[in-house]
Amino acid sequence: MLNQAIDVVLPALHNIPSSTSIDQLHQDAPKLVDLFLGEILKVAPIIKDRGFEEEKEWKAVSAPITNLEFRSQGDFLRPYFAVPLDLANKYMKVVVGPSPHAELARDSCELLIRWRNPLRYDILPSVVPFRNF
Repeated sequence: MLNQAIDVVLPALHNIPSSTSIDQLHQDAPKLVDLFLGEILKVAPIIKDRGFEEEKEWKAVSAPITNLEFRSQGDFLRPYFAVPLDLANKYMKVVVGPSPHAELARDSCELLIRWRNPLRYDILPSVVPFRNF
């Protein structure tokens, strides 16, 4: 998929004549960047780090969100939208992390899962180390 995004942009780059002035390149560059970013943004939500492969993580991709909500996180507001999940009487295996507060994250996750009353659940810590940079 990433190759498809590049294949869309490369012809536009190849079509720039070698005689094009620097000023013209500066004018055309934003259009090429927008084209490239538009293609990359189509595939970016489904690309994940191999370190998360064992976790079989899901990524939700949606159309533009109209029911955005906000919660405070540290010194700023974090946007989010609620996704309804029916977890009652289901087996759940959740990998929590990486986080600077792994135990608190695990406890919060367990509280949520108990509240939703699944039949069985396992909560495991992530093997991916937390990096704060």
